[in-house]
Amino acid sequence: MKIPFSFRLKWHRLITWEYWPGYTLYLPLLPYLVYLGFKSKGTGFFQAANPGLKFGGMSLEGKSEIEKLLPSSYNPKSIFLKDDTSLEKLIQIANQDFTYPFILKPNDGCRGKMVCLIHTEKELISYFQQINFDFLIQEYVSYEHEIGLFYVRNPNQKEGRITGIVYKHPVQITGDGIRTVEEIVENDFRYHPHKNVLFENNVSIKTFIPSKNQSLVLSRMGNHCKGSRFEDISYKINKKLNQSIDTYCKQIEGFYYGRFDIKYNTWEEFELGTGFKVIELNGAGAEPTHIYDSKHSYFYALKEMAKHWRMMSEIAILNKKNGHAYIPFKEGIKLLKFVG
Repeated sequence: MKIPFSFRLKWHRLITWEYWPGYTLYLPLLPYLVYLGFKSKGTGFFQAANPGLKFGGMSLEGKSEIEKLLPSSYNPKSIFLKDDTSLEKLIQIANQDFTYPFILKPNDGCRGKMVCLIHTEKELISYFQQINFDFLIQEYVSYEHEIGLFYVRNPNQKEGRITGIVYKHPVQITGDGIRTVEEIVENDFRYHPHKNVLFENNVSIKTFIPSKNQSLVLSRMGNHCKGSRFEDISYKINKKLNQSIDTYCKQIEGFYYGRFDIKYNTWEEFELGTGFKVIELNGAGAEPTHIYDSKHSYFYALKEMAKHWRMMSEIAILNKKNGHAYIPFKEGIKLLKFVG
């Protein structure tokens, strides 16, 4: 008897930890976080990990504020807009300052929620109808490759280091000459849960039948929650790349710990510190996203999270000695609850 796909899908997501709810990763580590708080002599130690970022980049600082801290030559063009911006004003800005496609995303958001690549004015209007938050309109960076890169630096040392790199594969299918795009997606464990998002701006592609071995990219948005496959390429870290990233990071005042989302042209250029754009910077609240490579176990992910939190607390302790304060206990607890 053939086992129904729906059952196989549920079983796959049950035994594959990368699809589990966020609390399954954070809850087991809560006692260790409490321990780090005691060791650091303050639950709000994360503030001092990045004194240049509000709350150390744990949460609540808008992307537009963080962008102001970054070297402008590596930033895509971006404009901050309030939630009460009119549709007419948004269309005007889009037509005057940007070319399609471009990105719309919440000013305060995480894990790729409500991040959308806008191709047409119709899509722009559709997105606008869902807005009840401050947001950014951002230039779409056409570089083919996207990564998440984690960086840490001890305040008392001259050089920082890269601790992990994840490559974000686009949502891509391969045809067999028989099935439609929709049928291929429907029967793919990774893409099936995201089928509505993948087709919402291009319904006509659903009935297209790719020829045998024909590759078709359905989305280049590097979001794990939207189907992108994450591959740990930390083995590519070398002295040349580390020096280039370290030089860049030292230009960000008060930054010592966090993850960059980066698009680049070629790896050779990127190693030399050219041909890349920083899409986003996440501070103390950032995850080392290379843990989401399917080859890594749940226990590896817990170990990596704990290791990075330990490094963050060590940075915070040193920065406190250098005169940077922690968040008071009550405020720190409130913020952690908000993030959770």
